[in-house]
Order: sequence, then structure tokens, then C-alpha cells
Amino acid sequence: DMTTFSFQLSLRYENVHQCGAVLISAHTALTAAHCLYNDYNLAIQVEDLSVFGGSAYLDQGTGVNLRSVVKHSGYLPNKPFDDIAVLILQDVIGNNMVSPIALPTPNAVIEAGSKANVSGWGSLELYG
Repeated sequence: DMTTFSFQLSLRYENVHQCGAVLISAHTALTAAHCLYNDYNLAIQVEDLSVFGGSAYLDQGTGVNLRSVVKHSGYLPNKPFDDIAVLILQDVIGNNMVSPIALPTPNAVIEAGSKANVSGWGSLELYG
């Protein structure tokens, strides 16, 4: 349901779905740092990446290219630590079905065991 998950994006490498991403502001999204590497653990060039949003279907939606990517300074390919990256979009995604996620306030306390939603197109386990 794109009205509930309007922040959900598809990160695409050469226009093929690579990973999910989440829109956090008009020009900024988050994804996993490992998504910025190809099958040979080589960094993907930013000009080969785009994000699409506004549709639950991977072959639809509205896309924009990326201006730059910033990986966590501690991330190493094939290591499960610091696996996060910021995506800077070249433009706003021009689709009224796309909007940034509502982030918690800096002082918000999220209790262990709280319910959460998961969205995306992938597996819930490694190599699954």
C-alpha cells in the first residue's frame, strides 16, 4: 500500500532493482551500504544509480538520478557493521504518492518489543 509506505523507494543499478531505500527528506534517502557494490564487491558509480518511488510494482513509479552517495566511514564490503549509506538525489521525485518518512524526535524512546512495520521487495533473511 503506497499510501502507508509512501517513503519506500527502489534503488536501481543500471535501471534494475538493487535494494530498497527510504526517503528521509525531499532530496535525501537512506539505504544499506552494501547496496552500493556490485556482485564483484566493486563500488558502483553514482551515475549508474537511480531511485524510483510511488508504486508497489518494481516496473513502475517515478525515478530520479543520484547526485552523490555517502557511505558510513566504518563500512567495509562483506562485513555486517556500519552498513548504511546516504543517497543525495539530483531532484525531487515528482510523484504525489512519494513523501518522506516521519522520523521519531531525537528524544523519542522506543521500547524493546514495540511493534514495527517492514516494507520492501526483498527477503527477510540473508541469501533467502
